[in-house]
Amino acid sequence: MNDEFRIKCRKLLIFLSLKYHGDWSSIWRELTGKKDVYSVKDFEDIEEKLPCKAVTMYDLEYPDRLRHVHRPPFVLYYYGDFSLLINARKRLAVIGSREAGEYGINATKKLISELDEDYVIISGMALGIDTIAHLSAIESGKKTVAVLGSGIDYCYPTSNQELYEIMKKDHLVISEYPPGEEPKPSNFPYRNRIVAGLCEGLLVTDAHEKSGTSFTIDFALGMGKTVMCVPHRIDENSLCNVVIKQGAFLVENGEDIDFLMEKYF
Repeated sequence: MNDEFRIKCRKLLIFLSLKYHGDWSSIWRELTGKKDVYSVKDFEDIEEKLPCKAVTMYDLEYPDRLRHVHRPPFVLYYYGDFSLLINARKRLAVIGSREAGEYGINATKKLISELDEDYVIISGMALGIDTIAHLSAIESGKKTVAVLGSGIDYCYPTSNQELYEIMKKDHLVISEYPPGEEPKPSNFPYRNRIVAGLCEGLLVTDAHEKSGTSFTIDFALGMGKTVMCVPHRIDENSLCNVVIKQGAFLVENGEDIDFLMEKYF
């Protein structure tokens, strides 16, 4: 593919992403169905009007791992250091409940603090474990990546605005949803496929059995990722315990994670 054609395809994907508010199905129908005719003016300066940066499936920088996920995102909008998705070898997704208990919060802090600074921690900036994962990574000198279920310029939840600004500047915030898009409940399961696709290993530290965390686990298992869980009390409603019984790895410290992630180093 020559550079001129690549640039045209790139601009088309960004145009369609903006037109359809990042909705994957609508973009796919436009690409594979009856084509509308667009003029050069439709794409002119389209990237210059974006408040953020963007990477499309036609770009060499697009993460290879995402090309193999269910419904790979056509466009990734971002703020920050995109090289964290290309150069880092130790990418660990850390996820869990929005209503995490003290045990899960402390376990998340402990495990992330015990990892070396080569790790990049990926999560979804939701309340609970996601937020603790990002903050623990920053406090322990690691880089972290947030995958949003809202438009790239829409911090959700709003209580994470300070964290969002720090990550935009010194880490990485990405979304397949363009600027201006408010979060929708249907966005978050799709967000989870990106979290699972970008990591080498997935760590679950605290989640209830019917938690949305299960979607991310399913995506990770379907892609052959290493899934790790923190064990909980036997009288708790714990998704971690259920997944461990189904074959996920039980981890108690950073050394356990290093051992299980060793094949990626």
